[in-house]
Amino acid sequence: MEKYSLSDFNIDSNVYYDYAYIITILEKIMGKDLDEIKEEVNSLKVTLTDEKIKTYLYEKFQNDASEVKKKVLNDKCDHQDVIERFCDRLLLSKYSFDPHTLDYFSSYSDIVRKKALKLLNIIELIGINQVVDIMDSLAELDIVLDFNHNIRGEDIVRLIEPTVYNIGELNKKVDEGNNLSTYFNFKLPNYPLYRDEMLPSESIFIKDLYHGRIPGNVPISKRQEDELFDDYGKNAKAWAKTIFKFHNQ
Repeated sequence: MEKYSLSDFNIDSNVYYDYAYIITILEKIMGKDLDEIKEEVNSLKVTLTDEKIKTYLYEKFQNDASEVKKKVLNDKCDHQDVIERFCDRLLLSKYSFDPHTLDYFSSYSDIVRKKALKLLNIIELIGINQVVDIMDSLAELDIVLDFNHNIRGEDIVRLIEPTVYNIGELNKKVDEGNNLSTYFNFKLPNYPLYRDEMLPSESIFIKDLYHGRIPGNVPISKRQEDELFDDYGKNAKAWAKTIFKFHNQ
């Protein structure tokens, strides 16, 4: 199967392309038709259970950690082996089940699946010229179709890039989440705020200069970027005037 990337299509940002072209590009990049893409995205899920992971970790512990178990459970300890005992306990912790780790892979894959499906829905409705139900979304994303509902090259790229990225992330996280060895080699830090920060945004679009450049989100348009820079400039001037008045009172 021939592999494509967006650069292979030489898309001109300012040219309007036939509305169906966006589906053609996506299908060539993914190597399958749109219905197959949607079916695959819907089917990709983390299916491992707590019990399967616990059984795996217990059996692995029994197979390759018997000596560590003996040392860790030994009540006798002098100053010379404190460091060794501490390291043994860290090793032993690798065989323990952490439900937060399974929840992380499940939550991450659920988020990117939903984002991919939202983007696929927008691409499909543009591509079959049935955009009435997504006019609000198009307005929010600043996707302006011409009178025939054709789409600019810039907006083709803005929609396809995060779609392909989220599908790739979904495949990666589902593969990791369904691999038993993951739960031995990877432990999620036990800090709720940090765990939340490890998850991607649930939104496909956030209109600011930071989130507008995060992979997986639809990038802000050039016009939106100019507006934001203009707003930030006005706010900075207003703030500077306030500080100046304060220092001169």
